[in-house]
Amino acid sequence: MSLLDLSPLLADLFLSYANRAAALEPEPATSSPESEERKALREIITALLEENQKLKSETRGMVRKLRATEVSKEVLRSRTSSLKEANTSQLDDISSLRGELVQVEDEYDRFMADSGAERAALRVEVLDLEVRLSSSLVVPG
Repeated sequence: MSLLDLSPLLADLFLSYANRAAALEPEPATSSPESEERKALREIITALLEENQKLKSETRGMVRKLRATEVSKEVLRSRTSSLKEANTSQLDDISSLRGELVQVEDEYDRFMADSGAERAALRVEVLDLEVRLSSSLVVPG
């Protein structure tokens, strides 16, 4: 491969130099078909060089946007990762709290059962006392 094929910048410089050199050459007074063809080729080369510069500029813009997108993607991945960690932590907390709730509900149920039994025992005592009190208050006739 030639150096011009390996380096687009070198190729651009060569074409630019060739165009300038061709522009400095005096044109013959009479236009020959060959000079018309050279002029047309120079115009094509100039247009291609301009298009090449425009495409390079667009490519640089796309590369900048791509880099910015990559940075945004990494930031998003980082945020997603931290949110996943927070979610996992919260799920663990919820699981722990549910376990505590079950324990508290069991204790409450036992307390209510014990309380109900105590209430029933106290009612029996109150009724027994009321019976004794009423029998001691009854005057024999």
